[in-house]
Amino acid sequence: MEGSEVTRSYDDVDRLLQVNEFSDPSSKDIKHLQKELRRLQTELDECRSLVTVAECEKENVVESEERKRKEEVASIQKIMEETIAEAVRNESSRYEKELNQLQRTNEKLEGELQELKNKEKTDLSREGVIAAVTKSLKRVGNLGGPLPFTSSTGESIENLEESMRKAQEDAEMLKSLVVPLEEEIKALKDKLRSTDEQLRVYETAFANLVKGLGSDSLSEMIKGKGPAEVVEHLDEKLTSLSQGLQAEKASRSDLEMYVAVLNTQKAVMQEDMDKIKLELQEICQLLEKEKKEHVQLKRTWQMANDQFLEAQRLQIMDMRRMQSVLTSEQQRQIAEAKKRDERKMELERQMKNIEKKENEEKKTNEDKVLNHKLSNTIRLGQDLDLNINSSTRARSIPDNLNLAENIFSEKRSLSSSALNGMSKDSLKNNSLIPVNSPPVTEIQMTPTSPKKSLVLPKINLTPEIEARRSLIDNARAELESCSLIGKRLVSESAWQQLEEELKHARERLGQSCEMCCNYELQLQHVQQMESEQRNKAATIEQKLADYKKDLHREQEYRQK
Repeated sequence: MEGSEVTRSYDDVDRLLQVNEFSDPSSKDIKHLQKELRRLQTELDECRSLVTVAECEKENVVESEERKRKEEVASIQKIMEETIAEAVRNESSRYEKELNQLQRTNEKLEGELQELKNKEKTDLSREGVIAAVTKSLKRVGNLGGPLPFTSSTGESIENLEESMRKAQEDAEMLKSLVVPLEEEIKALKDKLRSTDEQLRVYETAFANLVKGLGSDSLSEMIKGKGPAEVVEHLDEKLTSLSQGLQAEKASRSDLEMYVAVLNTQKAVMQEDMDKIKLELQEICQLLEKEKKEHVQLKRTWQMANDQFLEAQRLQIMDMRRMQSVLTSEQQRQIAEAKKRDERKMELERQMKNIEKKENEEKKTNEDKVLNHKLSNTIRLGQDLDLNINSSTRARSIPDNLNLAENIFSEKRSLSSSALNGMSKDSLKNNSLIPVNSPPVTEIQMTPTSPKKSLVLPKINLTPEIEARRSLIDNARAELESCSLIGKRLVSESAWQQLEEELKHARERLGQSCEMCCNYELQLQHVQQMESEQRNKAATIEQKLADYKKDLHREQEYRQK
């Protein structure tokens, strides 16, 4: 630009000299033209100096703006790298901790499973399993039988499946939220490209404007204006262009930062979604494992139930065989013992009703109640003495059918609390008070011997219970219908052998069942694992709720 202006000025000077040579003006005109030439040259020099100064200032401003922009970009990149590295470190440490914890729990569960398998093998190899199962199932029957176990475990499995479905639905919801974010990121990238293109257009226009300040524009600008006005006009243009450039740079940097934040959020959400998928797969595997264990436990319970029913059937058959070899006197005594047991149960039922009534009375009647108890105990002692005298005259029976021992033990265990609130009519109609007998309210008794009774809780009738009840009713009918007249049908040695068999049967019934204990431990272990799975599902739901809240806040921020 400066070279063209200089060449033009020299051309003007040559043209003026040629005009001076070919014309014959006066000396005044020549001097005037020379003065005009000097003045134009001085103005041309001043314009050159102003243009050079303006260009230097413009270059300095552009360089300073570029330097600032580079520093800002470097600082933003450094901050982003630091935040990303810190987030990666935190997330990696957290995931490593959770992985170690899951590995420890997995090892613990495998060890417990191996121990349970070893215990089951050792228990199956032992002898006398049937007798132990009968006694243990008798105790387990008091807790409600195998049916509640099946229902409770089924409900736990349904709850686990429901929690798994909820986790899967939350994962799908998270995926549906991530897809719009990806589309929004693409739209922002397109917008950033359009802004870059606009910025390039503005830069090219600015370069063209600077280049266009050449011969014609410069001459037009110089006409009728001084150097100060030209410099001021150029400064205004430079400031307006620099302001527009700064605004475009700021908007571009904001868009870049927003896109970077969205990309980081997308990566974090993708990692969380992958983690949730893995946890879902683990929960599915655990659910399948729990189902298999449930089926195995159900089979073992069914086998134990069958063994118990078989043992009970054999026991009833033994009892029938023993009844067939008893003498008429012994059968008569057994029938009397049965009647006494029924009277005892009736008296105990009356006693419990009276105790409930007595507990509702006021404290002022305590003296009267104590006197009433004393009179009842005296009368009861007289009745017991009469029963003892009558029983000594009867023929002695074996130890397992002797009722005198029960009578003396009942007499020793009588107290004011056991005789609380007895009426005169109940004492006249009944001669024995059952102290050692179990309560009959809300239970069902199945007598198997004069001293033993199988106590089972009230449960819903099943085919097994109906079969057992029918067997017991048949045994009772045969006992009631048997003849009370006759003599002993076996010898004394056979009778002693029968007594020994009865003693051995009592000992077998008193043994504990290790198999049932192992089943209870397995059940507790399954319940514990179920609670852990519920806790895991709850944590997953909490995490998903947090992610939803974050996404909702992000959407509100974008809408603003």
